[in-house]
Amino acid sequence: MDYLKAAQPRIVALFLVTVLAAMLLAGAPGAWLVIAVLAATALTVAGAAILNNVLERDLDARMERTRRRPTATGELTTVQALVFSSVLCAAAGKTGGSGAVTGAGPFCRPGRRRWTR
Repeated sequence: MDYLKAAQPRIVALFLVTVLAAMLLAGAPGAWLVIAVLAATALTVAGAAILNNVLERDLDARMERTRRRPTATGELTTVQALVFSSVLCAAAGKTGGSGAVTGAGPFCRPGRRRWTR
């Protein structure tokens, strides 16, 4: 359950809706292409969410909204989270999704940076 919680399924679902909408607006893609791209997207976004949890666990532990994340509470160790994130991102590369989605590999980190003093 900690792994699922760390993967942030609600955020993954939002990404999937956005990707599906974009694919449908772009034309009528084949069913297998839709399945492959959605699978690669879900795996990549989940892996990136877990990696983000690891990288920001110290800040997450201090914030009200994020203090219950598994990496902030210690329910998932850093090693467990990094291994799971790498596995998810590697699996994304094997689904046959688009290169933009799968090329990130274990480095699939969201583009934002935290700036603190």
